Amino acid sequence: MKVLICDDSALARKSLSRTLVNLYNVDILFAENGREALDVLSRNPIDFFFLDLTMPVMDGYDVLGALPVNSYPTKVVVISGDVQKAAKERCFTLGAADFIEKPFKIEQLESVFKGSPVEVAAPKPVASEFQIDPDSKFKELTNIALGKCVALISDSVGDFINMPLPAVGVLEPSDLEMTVHDVLYRDSVNAVTQRFTGAGIHGESLVTIRGKEFPKVGERLGYPLQDANSNESLLNISNLAVSTFLRVLADLITVSFTLRQPVLINSYEKELLSQQKINKSAFTIEFSYSAENLDFQCDILLLIDMESVKVIYKMMESF
Repeated sequence: MKVLICDDSALARKSLSRTLVNLYNVDILFAENGREALDVLSRNPIDFFFLDLTMPVMDGYDVLGALPVNSYPTKVVVISGDVQKAAKERCFTLGAADFIEKPFKIEQLESVFKGSPVEVAAPKPVASEFQIDPDSKFKELTNIALGKCVALISDSVGDFINMPLPAVGVLEPSDLEMTVHDVLYRDSVNAVTQRFTGAGIHGESLVTIRGKEFPKVGERLGYPLQDANSNESLLNISNLAVSTFLRVLADLITVSFTLRQPVLINSYEKELLSQQKINKSAFTIEFSYSAENLDFQCDILLLIDMESVKVIYKMMESF
């Protein structure tokens, strides 16, 4: 029996394949994006197709829309960190047979294969064991955290939230300076900063909110507004976005974060920040999400000092 795993994350591919070969006698093929997956499907009789949603080149929704590519009865199982109710509904509408949330549980995999003629295998190591760098591991965890964060916000706002891949890694001073400047000077944005710390990790968030309907988003999140330009609403939305993400991430890496009060950055402070010369590298997590049917977008840049990176890498050894 043949299984195809399509995921841009090396950690996700390794974890799922290692679990599957310990459970069943299966041949596993891999794809790192949707386009590669469609090519594999067109050339091979795949029995079970495990498909991620958020990927570069071609995402999971586009793959589902392009299926089938042959007459073989492939069972498509979406396995994703984007766990919005609307995301699950779209997947089933597009033909997915099952949906598994990341991080997956063995019982969920067993349920997928229940009733199929797959042979049970004695536990064994994956033949092609390989090492995964800490950055890749941490990126997958941030992706899972972002998915759960987006689901919580989607439920509260009552709209589908478009979720891109987070950009994770070290930025050198020149690139960091350009990124910060770009964030601060996007058109029609309101910027909020907030510091956080926990378990030896120290960082600061830079959040920009734009769109004419952010007051409506604030109201749906339970924040009453006095007027359409309420600074209080901006601070509340920013704090919710950052704290929700960090809380979910903290649960995944078994730490806890303490957040200071968010602070609105005024025009004068923006000018001062843009003039400051950045001479140190930083570990960054950058992502953006927008509401599908509301004029609202939230861009988040988390800056973590390089000393904290050593702590993060140490934590990644257990994953």
